[in-house]
Amino acid sequence: MKPGRYGVMMRLCVLFALLIAQPAQAQEMPSPWAVMPRTFAFDLAGSLSVQNLDTFTFDLRLDGNGAVDVPARSFRLDLTGTLLLGSSLPYDITLQARWIDNSLYLNFGGGWQKTEDAGAFATRILAMFGLMGMDGALADWDFSRVGGMSDVLAALAAADPAEFAEIAALPDETADGVTAHRLRFAADVDALMQIGAFHDAVRALAQAQGTDIILYDYDELVQIVLDNSRLFEGSTLTVDEAIGAEDGLLRHLAVAVDLLLQPGLLGYPEPPFSVSAALEVAFREGDQPQIIVPPSDAATVTAFAPSARTTIPPSEQGRTEYVFLEALDDETIYRLPLALLAQDRLSVYVRGVGLVFDSHVQVIAPDGVVFAENDDTEAILFGVGGLDSVIPPSLVTADGTYTIEVGEYGGESGVFVLTVVIER
Repeated sequence: MKPGRYGVMMRLCVLFALLIAQPAQAQEMPSPWAVMPRTFAFDLAGSLSVQNLDTFTFDLRLDGNGAVDVPARSFRLDLTGTLLLGSSLPYDITLQARWIDNSLYLNFGGGWQKTEDAGAFATRILAMFGLMGMDGALADWDFSRVGGMSDVLAALAAADPAEFAEIAALPDETADGVTAHRLRFAADVDALMQIGAFHDAVRALAQAQGTDIILYDYDELVQIVLDNSRLFEGSTLTVDEAIGAEDGLLRHLAVAVDLLLQPGLLGYPEPPFSVSAALEVAFREGDQPQIIVPPSDAATVTAFAPSARTTIPPSEQGRTEYVFLEALDDETIYRLPLALLAQDRLSVYVRGVGLVFDSHVQVIAPDGVVFAENDDTEAILFGVGGLDSVIPPSLVTADGTYTIEVGEYGGESGVFVLTVVIER
């Protein structure tokens, strides 16, 4: 891992913590191994928030419902919510999805769109986050065949939850005449990163997905993980489950991740900030067939087109921050026009999302000349890795429309967070 590539480690530790969020069985405690019904409906609420990190704020709130019918190979999801990116770009979110056999239908609020190869679409999305998938496996709903996943799970199977988590039985709950056992699994993320099973899982995923962690031998990798674990002191993962007493079916699941990140522990000057995520899912109609009907008015498309982005509001006096979560297809360039005034100070940060994204950014002045550019940054900034791109505060000398252009160094697809700061 290159210096500053904390982002890969943070995403890996959360991923693995969630993967092993099933505690080992303890004496005099109900079995924690819930059975997921093969057909069910569900209601959900979720949130994701990044607070107090300079040049990046994020707040997402979602509510939804849906259904899954594995024998019928069908899935339904309806989501609504709000998203605030930076200090200036609020979004209202509407998303409807239907996966029926190998056809995928999406509606972003402007009408239904359809592709007849859902597996290929899912593989493309995984690739954008640096994960390798297989069209056939995803079309068959076999997500275990995503590159390296079986090796990761095998490594994590050796973990002893007692080394990093506490497991407690909560009072039973009764709803609609059905009694459910409740369990709480509380993990210390820092402690999780100390155990050998986690190190083995990091190596397995790195080898399968080609992340820059493979540049190091196993002992060096372990030391990198241990060094980075200090960042997560005080961070927790909590999983609450309600499991049917009679049938062992999962009735309710609540997952909360609270990362209290302290850049100072790794030598960065930035103050502490927080990343929190929560997901609560209530399962109903377990093992009852779910009738999921395809939309009758869907237009077949070669690529899904989300709703147009909100118009960028004009900058005000002082500091204005814009944040964009964007995706690139192969051999494409992302462009963002900005109306700037002479004496503005412009800063640009491009952070890759996923395991590998090597960005390049440049700002084109109104006369077509490159105003500023960057490939791999050497900046000592928390949250920015060596493959990310940063244009430090730069003085604008003339009024006009400036264009930010972001590409991937090798022309690969990927997902990135673009933060633009204008000081006026």
